[in-house]
Amino acid sequence: MNAEPLNRILVVDDEPDILAVVRTTLHARGGYEVEVCTSGQDALAIAPVFQPNLVLLDVMMPGMDGTMTFKALQEDERTSSIPIVFMTAKVMPQETARYLTLGAVAVIAKPFDQRTLVDELEVIWHGHASSPPWTPNREMEALLKSYAATLPAKIAEIADAWRRAESAEAKSEAIEKIHSLVHRLAGTAATYGYSTLGGVASQLEEALATHMAIGAKLTRENRDWIRSLIGRLGEAIQRPDPG
Repeated sequence: MNAEPLNRILVVDDEPDILAVVRTTLHARGGYEVEVCTSGQDALAIAPVFQPNLVLLDVMMPGMDGTMTFKALQEDERTSSIPIVFMTAKVMPQETARYLTLGAVAVIAKPFDQRTLVDELEVIWHGHASSPPWTPNREMEALLKSYAATLPAKIAEIADAWRRAESAEAKSEAIEKIHSLVHRLAGTAATYGYSTLGGVASQLEEALATHMAIGAKLTRENRDWIRSLIGRLGEAIQRPDPG
């Protein structure tokens, strides 16, 4: 249990939608002072100056990933004592154990629920939840509305990329682009309250990742399944989750 108050949090994630909802949630509900950055390199520059009480660090980032950033922060005497919480979609026991062995104080699964994020951090920091009940303020409502407005374009981009991939006989670079788009959607949808959409996106991400791993040509069955999942993405935003 930490007696020092949790006041300042640095959030490191390459996905702007995640940074937006996390910053708004932590500030509005937790009352924390929050700084965000989109890369490990930026974190190394910001952390020594901002001196956060806690760092939330995404594992999967291009270039300098989470583990590389973690090690660099630990090696800098100005930031070596700052507790770090990893955020990751890979929460298998062996993965979690590896991050804890590195020296992280905790691991938070992505996608997370913005309604419970502050409670999770309070438990990590103090050993118990002490925040008031979650109610969306105007800033959060505006953020959720803005995100919802972007969903048709995000899904249209995925569908268009798939059509181009099919016409190019699903070359690996085309599939990799689609996988990147779907990975981002899977990571943000449930965080913004679209758990059904996030679930479908995760299935699609897995299907694409499986194809990329084996490097085989997509069969007709594979194509039909991917096409079906992309169609379900569009259906999911027409029927948003309750609550």
